[in-house]
Amino acid sequence: MLAITGCNGIIKEVESQHASEVQSQAANEFELVRQNMLSGFVERQTDIAAKQQKSVSVLAKEYADSMAANGSWEDIEYADEDPTGWQAGDHLRRLRMIGAAFVQSNNADLADAAIRGLTYWHQQDFKTGWWWADIGQPQFLGEVALMLGDLLPMEQRFQTAMIMSDTPGVRKSDNAETTGGNRSDINLVVIYRGLLIHSKSLVGAAVKDMENTVKLTNGEGIQADYSFHQHGAQLYSAGYGEVWFGATLRVAYMVRDTEWRFSQEKADILTNFFLDGWRWMKRGSRLDYNTWGRGISRSKPELTPLAELPPLKPSNNITQMDMVAALTPERAAEAMAFKAHVTGARHGVPSGLNGFKHFWRSDYSTKMADGHFFGIRMNSQRTYPNESGNGENLLGYWLGFGSTFLEQRGDEYHNIFPVWNWKLVPGVTAPEYEGLPDDWGKVEQPEVAFVGGVSNGNYGVTTMDMNLDTSPAKGDAFNTKAKKSWFSFKNEIVALGAGISSTSAENVNTTLNQTLLNGKVTVDGVEVENGVREISSANWVHHDGVGYIFPQNGERHLSNQTQKGNWKRIRSGSSANEVSKDVFTLHISHGVKPSDADYQYIIVPELTAEQTASYQQMMPVTVLQNSTSVQAVRNSDLKIAGVVFHQAGSVVISDDLTVSVDKPSVLLVDESGAEPIITLSTPGLSYAEVKLTLDSKAKGEAVTRMVMTHGKTAEQGNSVTFPFYQGAEKINQAFRDEIKQAEEEARVAAEAQAAVVAKAEAAAKEASEAQAKADAEARAKAKQDLAAGGLELKVTQDAYVRGGNQADKFDGIAWGFMGVENHYNNPALDHISILRFDTNGLTGLKATSAKLKLHIRGVDTRPDKTGGNIDTRLQAFAADAGDWVEKESITWNTLPSTDGATASGIATASHGQSQKWIELDVTDIVNKLDSKRSLDLLLVNIDEKGQGGYVGLSTKEHSGGKYTPQLLIQGELEEPVK
Repeated sequence: MLAITGCNGIIKEVESQHASEVQSQAANEFELVRQNMLSGFVERQTDIAAKQQKSVSVLAKEYADSMAANGSWEDIEYADEDPTGWQAGDHLRRLRMIGAAFVQSNNADLADAAIRGLTYWHQQDFKTGWWWADIGQPQFLGEVALMLGDLLPMEQRFQTAMIMSDTPGVRKSDNAETTGGNRSDINLVVIYRGLLIHSKSLVGAAVKDMENTVKLTNGEGIQADYSFHQHGAQLYSAGYGEVWFGATLRVAYMVRDTEWRFSQEKADILTNFFLDGWRWMKRGSRLDYNTWGRGISRSKPELTPLAELPPLKPSNNITQMDMVAALTPERAAEAMAFKAHVTGARHGVPSGLNGFKHFWRSDYSTKMADGHFFGIRMNSQRTYPNESGNGENLLGYWLGFGSTFLEQRGDEYHNIFPVWNWKLVPGVTAPEYEGLPDDWGKVEQPEVAFVGGVSNGNYGVTTMDMNLDTSPAKGDAFNTKAKKSWFSFKNEIVALGAGISSTSAENVNTTLNQTLLNGKVTVDGVEVENGVREISSANWVHHDGVGYIFPQNGERHLSNQTQKGNWKRIRSGSSANEVSKDVFTLHISHGVKPSDADYQYIIVPELTAEQTASYQQMMPVTVLQNSTSVQAVRNSDLKIAGVVFHQAGSVVISDDLTVSVDKPSVLLVDESGAEPIITLSTPGLSYAEVKLTLDSKAKGEAVTRMVMTHGKTAEQGNSVTFPFYQGAEKINQAFRDEIKQAEEEARVAAEAQAAVVAKAEAAAKEASEAQAKADAEARAKAKQDLAAGGLELKVTQDAYVRGGNQADKFDGIAWGFMGVENHYNNPALDHISILRFDTNGLTGLKATSAKLKLHIRGVDTRPDKTGGNIDTRLQAFAADAGDWVEKESITWNTLPSTDGATASGIATASHGQSQKWIELDVTDIVNKLDSKRSLDLLLVNIDEKGQGGYVGLSTKEHSGGKYTPQLLIQGELEEPVK
């Protein structure tokens, strides 16, 4: 239960502040932001209700009518603590629906139901994972509170606000800093808190922190190519990127007309992230599954069958596209055109975007067209494949090893994953092995650099050098190698593989697709029945508007049948109920332990079976070479060739031209104009100087041009484009200038570092000399005091810490008290006190007596629990607690162990004893000081639990230092042996 005792004064203060600001501009801006948020709150609940074929009002009424008088629901298992499917969260989901219905109707009964639900929630003490504690719960409650507005009682407004973080980007549960999508979520919580208590500083700080995350980075966040990374160099444009962008864009839009508005520079980056990043990864409303991370294992609401889709109507909802258009008006037309596609893709509304983009920062490429989308995800020594974690994505090992997804309507893979054969991931060349990816992701191919692509905006090439060592949880480790490339033209994607080998004992396959079965499957003009068959002699296959062409012979297999599975096999917190779906799978078999195997296939979307047959007879594409040294394809209609040089070499690309390079490169040669246009990249190489030669029969000569490629970390792997015969000198000079600037910046940085080092060395020398002087003075005084009868040291730092749920928190030095207790049943009331004494200059001390003198402020031996007024025993232990500060940095969990530590004698304190001094013999501890400059002592109650009580001791702050803990020493100082 959230305690509110003592909060009335704060509530009154908030009420007073609220009343005085009602007419102020600040209050108006609070209400403006709240009102701006309401439409988004309601729209989200509208979408949720629609997936149950209900309206918000109908669903909210059902929830309100079924709510118990105490504000709970009988069908919710509130005791559940599983963070992956926390059932108590349904309580909050229902309250949001009720709140949305209230906004729509202003119905007082709904407001009353929401308030009862909030009251019940605040009376509980739920246990769950950090996400619900720091993000889910405060966001859901915040939305409900903001929807209720002034009808929410002030006490509940305060209760709701107090569970929310008050520090931008920092989790309330453990004060941990967050990044990426989690940080945006926390900041949204802080904004909700600020709106609830009308705090300009909270709203302003959280908005500024969110604005600060809108930047291009080489770490986690937005990359230079407008992909998004989270959990290291891992593509996460959906999932964490979706959360980050959704929250940040929404806030930028909500505050656009207030004093908290984002700068135009930041607004433009948000717009670019959507239009130059996300838009290239979407078909309809869904981002490419390659970008989902472990979220691919989460079930989604079922879609309305195509045959039952209602007529497409214009939407007045404020979508992300509307927000982007409002923030950057000069790109509004692009945003609104894409809005039509997002809402109408399943009705056949075109994307309005045609071309190819390679995201060089993420080893990821996409082909976009009016009628289809094709995504390719790879990994290298620079990037991670998909992660697992929190019991999710349990079988997704091969995701990110050339995985491809082809979509036309956007529903081709919807909820297919529980029945997927995870040994046959589309696009991937792999043994028939399914397994768990690394928790939270890691580099899986540390020796592989040549992974990347090239794009001229319209067409492109993607390539992946695969050299993967796999160590299964059971069975023998194995290695898999392949050279994989994809060539994207206007209408087709040509996929080539060469040098395929594996040491696995399982059959190795390359999968063309594994998608939901939709309609008939045709092989070489013949419709086939459902089942599994080998089709090695087939020239082409057609399914669901897509043609698959085989330019060469090979062992191929087709499956169009029902597959069964369950969500639990891929996500531990999901249902084990059987799921059954009809699935189409097409793959090429390379056999067991293949050596230097290869493949060729062509994917042509937006075709009928008849058109596929015609295409196969008159293919505009020709495979020029498919080997471990060169992979090349030419499209004769477009007069464009794509070439992957895995090593220096040459290839004939047309009747006129032969292309040669002296370094591994990926390039496009466009011969459709007056002179060849070259687009080139060098994956894994920085500022590479590539000598490119075109040998033209028509010109009767071979011409060589040198071109440099990108070298900055943010741009490494990006393409350069130039007209071949005019040369690339402009590009080369720009890169030379970059290199020169980087060298100058490095020189300046080195000089600055040298200056810092010199300054630090001088300061260290000065400090050392000062310390030596202080040591000599301290030692002289200590000798004098010891000779006069005794040395008295006063504590320099003293504090206490607590265990249990307070073990990671600083408790401090409140009221001049520090405590010692081994509590009978509550670990949070276990106390240990810690003291530090300055022992500088005491090297060689031989103590005949050393007493720790402590002042008791009070003793409670808890006779009601121990059965009588028994004594409480205290003991001090020597410790090395490191660099701690009494007012901020010492906690129970950071204390060193007392196991094996030198101990003092034992002192006792009696019930009711107060304002008394006690002493502990610490002679043994003091005689082991050696040359330590400080002595840390831990004060512990050594009684068994329930057999002692609480001892309150004075700290140096009590009564102006009158009762400061002291160390009284007798003995002598011997000169240390040199």
